[in-house]
Amino acid sequence: MWLANGVDRTANLSADGMKLYPSGACVHNYTCIVNSSLGTSSTHYLNTGCGANTDNQTWNGTCTVLLVLLLLLLVVAVAVISFCSWKIRCLKKGRRAHKSTN
Repeated sequence: MWLANGVDRTANLSADGMKLYPSGACVHNYTCIVNSSLGTSSTHYLNTGCGANTDNQTWNGTCTVLLVLLLLLLVVAVAVISFCSWKIRCLKKGRRAHKSTN
């Protein structure tokens, strides 16, 4: 018999009774109780991962920060290239105007 937070979860067992398939809310305390000719044995399992930050959530946050920084770098690069292009055009126009007055 499996208990999840003290509630019988026998309906969620595998066909051979070896695995418990948790469903619903996060359960912190699992207990397996086995009755045999040698007596009763129980084993307790604690789930400490409920509600904690998982590696996947941390990685998603890191990816978001990297994506924002990459986009910011792209905007700055486009601005610098545009400014340089404009400056070169202005210098070329200035040389043409200077040559035509001579």
